[in-house]
Amino acid sequence: ESVELKRVLIKYNPFFHPGIMVRRKVFDAVGFYDEAWRFAQDYELYFRVAKLFELANVPQVLLRYRETFGSITGSKNRKQIGFVLKAKRKAIREGQYSRIHYFDLLHTYISWILPIWIKRFFKKIVQ
Repeated sequence: ESVELKRVLIKYNPFFHPGIMVRRKVFDAVGFYDEAWRFAQDYELYFRVAKLFELANVPQVLLRYRETFGSITGSKNRKQIGFVLKAKRKAIREGQYSRIHYFDLLHTYISWILPIWIKRFFKKIVQ
């Protein structure tokens, strides 16, 4: 599972931040959140963790996640996606992924330029 999670991490974030558990030795090795990453601190941290450690998701649903207009995802969506793009580019530049993965950023870039109401509309249709 770790190989698959590391593979898809460049495409999307496979973790829900409120539900993660991390061993202390991981933070000792990679550090904590980088405050410079205002709206994607967790995602940038996951890339650093993935360089050195195995990743996993439990198969059971342990968390229900609700997006509201007041949340970072809802209210600062464009800024958040900008930081996500920055984190993905950093992972590629540092050799964690090959340069071919710049194509994986296309989906994120399109999401960055679309207004939030359009994304919410399509999300309702898909669900």
